[in-house]
Amino acid sequence: MSAEATTADPAELYQLEEQVGRGSFGVVHRARVKGTKDQVAIKIVDLEADVSELEAVKSEVETMASATACPQLVRYLGCHMVSNRLWIVTEYLGGGSLGDLMTKTKRPLPEEAVRGVLGEILRGLAFLHAQRRLHRDVKGKNVLVAEDGSVKLADFGVATRLTDTTTKRRSLIGTPYWMAPEVIEQSRYDGAADVWSVGITAIELATTKPPHSALHPMKVLFVVPKAAPPTLEGEFSDQFKAFVARCVAKDASDRPPADELLRDPWIVDGDFAGSSKPLLASLVAEAAASAPPPPPPSSRSPTPSPLITPAASPHTPRTPASLSQYARSPASLPSVSASPRRPGRSRAFRQVVAPAIAAAARHAIRGGDRRRPAAAALDDLCKALERVDGALEGGRLTAAFAVALADALERHRGSLDLEGLTATNATSPPPPPRP
Repeated sequence: MSAEATTADPAELYQLEEQVGRGSFGVVHRARVKGTKDQVAIKIVDLEADVSELEAVKSEVETMASATACPQLVRYLGCHMVSNRLWIVTEYLGGGSLGDLMTKTKRPLPEEAVRGVLGEILRGLAFLHAQRRLHRDVKGKNVLVAEDGSVKLADFGVATRLTDTTTKRRSLIGTPYWMAPEVIEQSRYDGAADVWSVGITAIELATTKPPHSALHPMKVLFVVPKAAPPTLEGEFSDQFKAFVARCVAKDASDRPPADELLRDPWIVDGDFAGSSKPLLASLVAEAAASAPPPPPPSSRSPTPSPLITPAASPHTPRTPASLSQYARSPASLPSVSASPRRPGRSRAFRQVVAPAIAAAARHAIRGGDRRRPAAAALDDLCKALERVDGALEGGRLTAAFAVALADALERHRGSLDLEGLTATNATSPPPPPRP
């Protein structure tokens, strides 16, 4: 199934209400379909923010459009191209994410609820994997729950498709705490990487946190490949612990595929409709009762810029042809071309290199005046590497280089420490912004 952007003015169709989250590449709003009481979720993606992510946005829409037949995946309703912004419309699940639910209730999910949730996640992954697609970011924040306790896997911003000639991927994608060892090491990986994330999500939902949560995400990239597989500790059933162990086998070939895990005794013994779903519904109601009232909806939706794509029904899932055309011919959409002042940045630069340099710079600034030259030099280094990243063939720093540089910065950050720093220096304000 394809998903072409529409010319219908989304401001005429939807009343944007409050922001309810942030997904890959965009901000998510709750919205009301005008003239009805129906609610939808709208992710607004600024295509000018980083043109290098255009293919990833296109992949997200294509993944959702191809998955409308699976009830365990968030249902895609359509998209609109509004100048340099893409509005992606999906069904709205009022309970928010499971990660948010645990934050609001201040406790983990009961084992029976976790069992039902994991069964639904596995059904969604089995559907994706049968289509030769990977999710690559399974975690509690990406599992949404409705008021009635239904759960669905969401946020396909980093999903990818395996072709007949490319049966495994090698890119560094995902959230560090949930990433499989082979993904971090950039070995070839497939659906087994999603299964690892299911095991980590199981631990997260049962304890509120993933393994290694006390560590900085940068350190996790170096700990996970070398550490023993995580285990589920606590007063849980032996079957639950055995299920987690199967998911997080260190060797990817030892992990069962998603469809096989659906036949795991612990999953089979569950009753989602009769047990897990009511439990989740009660938790959603509890969280809603303790939450402050939402702000009143705005009387006006943001006015979109002129639309630039062929007309289509707002609820007919189609592939955004404008994105496909842009991928072939950047000049066809000058409004989303890369700014000369801000070259397209690769994910390796944004998620690994830039944060590592920023951490070292903050460490230097805390040392006061004597460390200001070091902070300024690190700022120059970040800008220079950003230019290199944008100028490389294909516009990408390799993830291997990014991780190596981040490791070096982390290991040598202590060399910025100077003996004899005074308390005044240590608390002096940061330098003014560099032009």
